[in-house]
Amino acid sequence: MNRRAHYEQTHNPLQARLALYQLYLLSDTWRFKRKRVLQRDDYRCQACCNAKALEVHHKTYQNIGDEPLFELISVCKECHIQLHQRSSFFSRNP
Repeated sequence: MNRRAHYEQTHNPLQARLALYQLYLLSDTWRFKRKRVLQRDDYRCQACCNAKALEVHHKTYQNIGDEPLFELISVCKECHIQLHQRSSFFSRNP
């Protein structure tokens, strides 16, 4: 671990978690899972059950990078925003 990464993890753990999460969202692993979830849910928002889903939401952030597909749901942008307003992943107390 380089000095900057160590500093980020020890002095700003929230920022470090967000950076790792953003990297994961760019990975082939995430792209594959995202596609599978959207197909499984027939591109239908699982929150409102009305809109077309183009985004995938983590129901929990405990297994990021190794999450099973049942922890992921297809959602429309509007519902995804509402879900994140209630999410604890971005809180300061992981």
